[in-house]
Amino acid sequence: KPCLLEAFRKIDVDGNGYITCKELQKLLHQLNPPGAVCTWDDDDVANLVRAVDTSCDGKVQYEEFVAWVFGETKAREGGRRARRSPNERKVMMQEREDDDADDEEEDEKASSSSSDSDAFDPEERRALSKSARNLLSQSLLPALPGSARAAADAMKDLAPPDKKCPGDAAHAELYLRSYPGADRDVDGEEPPGAKRAAALRWLRAALARLAEGEHGYKLQTRYLLGNFRLWPDPDDSDEEGFVNLKKFADRQLEAIGKRYEREIFTQRRLSLKLGDLGREMKPARPRQDQYLRMPPDFEPDEDYVSTSYIVLLLMAAHAIDPLFQEAARRVCEGAGGECRSPAPKGFMRMLAKLETDHSEADPPKSAENVDTNRVAFSFEEPEQLRKAFENAQEVLGKPLRVKNGYSHEFDAMGMSKGYRTTLVNYLFTPKGLTWGTLSSRSGEIWDRFRVRMVDTFVQMGFADESSLDDELEHHLGRLDAARKLLSSPAMRDKAVKLVVEVQYLLRPYLDMRKKTHAWYKIVRAQNAEALVLTTIRSEPSEAA
Repeated sequence: KPCLLEAFRKIDVDGNGYITCKELQKLLHQLNPPGAVCTWDDDDVANLVRAVDTSCDGKVQYEEFVAWVFGETKAREGGRRARRSPNERKVMMQEREDDDADDEEEDEKASSSSSDSDAFDPEERRALSKSARNLLSQSLLPALPGSARAAADAMKDLAPPDKKCPGDAAHAELYLRSYPGADRDVDGEEPPGAKRAAALRWLRAALARLAEGEHGYKLQTRYLLGNFRLWPDPDDSDEEGFVNLKKFADRQLEAIGKRYEREIFTQRRLSLKLGDLGREMKPARPRQDQYLRMPPDFEPDEDYVSTSYIVLLLMAAHAIDPLFQEAARRVCEGAGGECRSPAPKGFMRMLAKLETDHSEADPPKSAENVDTNRVAFSFEEPEQLRKAFENAQEVLGKPLRVKNGYSHEFDAMGMSKGYRTTLVNYLFTPKGLTWGTLSSRSGEIWDRFRVRMVDTFVQMGFADESSLDDELEHHLGRLDAARKLLSSPAMRDKAVKLVVEVQYLLRPYLDMRKKTHAWYKIVRAQNAEALVLTTIRSEPSEAA
């Protein structure tokens, strides 16, 4: 664990082999972001040391530090004290006797503070420990792949997106290194040394490069768009920096959209060739809870009803996804197309939609996610697309809803800036398959899904699973409940039914989507808060 030893030595400034309250407090003050709620005063640090110090000597030894970093320290946070062998206890006692006499006065102060801290609520001590672990892991340990720190570390290898302003990169990097995750106490606060105008200028140039296919800027643009520090007054739709970015994105989309309307939609006469698809369908708005219901006692806290349904829906979606993707691929390839099979929709993206697209829906609002299982068919010719649309009914059944963007009635420039596709929802119900049978063979799939959720949460700025905040812990707890429900006797004989979505694309529009995804996300956002939530509450694979 060389990286942990190096981190320990950075805190142990006098090199005596242990960390004192004074040393820890100095480092926490250095790392603490401006505007943070926790100030790390003497009482805070004393209680933190007490949570980590399982040997009760008022210091943090290396082995205690390692156990704490890996979330294994439970006794001092209110859990059970880890058992030690007689030999381990003997070695520890000898180490205490060998401590330098110069440290005795400081040890007494630390022990006194530790004793006074007994009055602290165990939950408060646990919160302090979590906060410190997250702060230290973000600053001293190697960056996790896909994290904001990884994005910052990669800045040194990126060419300036605007050669006229090479110095902007330093300001963008400072925002990345000060990424606040879900911390809303630092909204709009510039990191020390950073200039917002320069970071925004770098962001606009990087987005332009990304639209041109230079994917090296993808992670950095994600963590800047999704960085609350970059947005003062994030709920103000008229905030100047947000308005200017939105206008910039709109100009990019307008130029691309007009060209596609002229060169693709009009010249290829797509309205005549595909405009009638689904015309006989009546308007509909399917919901997942028409087919997958959540029992009232599944989530007793009404504040979590919609988020808990996300978990239940995703557990079901991950279980059926291999079957759906296989059936969809047969349809697409049978018509001569190329099938793109993304993973089921991400938890964080569905969470963001509760505050945007689904904010006015009936509870559970997340039942509006009828594209949890999705697939994209792309074709060179309109005739291939039509054939796939017709053949799909034999495999996936009659559509529940058709939204045909190739119709002349669809205002593509007004609704989607020139992007056209046909979205079709089906009720996927494999013949003879029950939830009992599907659950019995979904164990590994659900295990992988849990790992993915934990990884997503940790990338928001946490040390590991044990340091997540209460809300994220609650979401993870619902995974076990959903697994139990789907495997229960009540569900054993119920037919598997979920709403799925197929997107029918012509190749030029697939290329267009790759170029305009980030711009479209910005233009659609009502304000900076919606932009942040839509961006950062997407898994990295879904982000722009």
